[in-house]
Amino acid sequence: MRKWNLDASRFQREQIAPVDYFRLSYYERWIVALVELMLKNGMVTPAEFTERETRPRIRETDSAAHR
Repeated sequence: MRKWNLDASRFQREQIAPVDYFRLSYYERWIVALVELMLKNGMVTPAEFTERETRPRIRETDSAAHR
């Protein structure tokens, strides 16, 4: 089930404030737009993004070594 299409993705990137748009790299713009689309479509909550950002990153190899 599709939540958005290419046009919606492009539109979302165009909604980024100019000051941010020109500061961000090409890929950062895509990520910002995708995050907004996921939030708008109820695929994730703002809390899930906050939780993920504060959780330490563990590589798969590190995880296996600690078992």
